[in-house]
Amino acid sequence: MTEYIEREAARDAIEEADSYYTYVIDRLPCADVAPVRHGRWEEDMLDGLPGYRSIVLVCSVCHRVGFAGTPYCPNCGALMDGGK
Repeated sequence: MTEYIEREAARDAIEEADSYYTYVIDRLPCADVAPVRHGRWEEDMLDGLPGYRSIVLVCSVCHRVGFAGTPYCPNCGALMDGGK
């Protein structure tokens, strides 16, 4: 599994050890990553026609209707792993 570090944190660590090698960090390619949001599908009541209600699944992060069984929310991209 690939691991990512923050360039600024690596630069600071190298400067503490020996400032000569900090230029190496600036030359390394960096990945475009985003933090993973975790959520779960929750049941909710959706009001439709008068006297008619249906149960839908909503994302616990963005609270928008989604589809059960999908590993990610199609609206916000949250990973549906139970909020772990």
